[in-house]
Amino acid sequence: MEFKDLLEKILDPENTEPIVLYNDNEEPASFEQLAFIPYKDCFYIVLAPTEELEGFEDGTVLICKVDEENEVIAPELDDAIASEVFNIFINMVESEDEEQ
Repeated sequence: MEFKDLLEKILDPENTEPIVLYNDNEEPASFEQLAFIPYKDCFYIVLAPTEELEGFEDGTVLICKVDEENEVIAPELDDAIASEVFNIFINMVESEDEEQ
């Protein structure tokens, strides 16, 4: 899938299709998009595996940075940034729960 098509899919609030990412060995992994979060002039997505995935415990999410310049979506490797984005995500979820 072209980066532009994947980005359109990510930005579509009506999208329910899984996001498929590939590792360095070109092996696909399917994820459910939980949130799209702008943070410090960058964009991040919060993903959950749709099936059991090596290295992921149940309930674990993946924080990925959307790098439009290089046309890649990659896991955020900076723990501090990933933690901040995760906290924003948790606050979003808690706010939605309070509204319901």
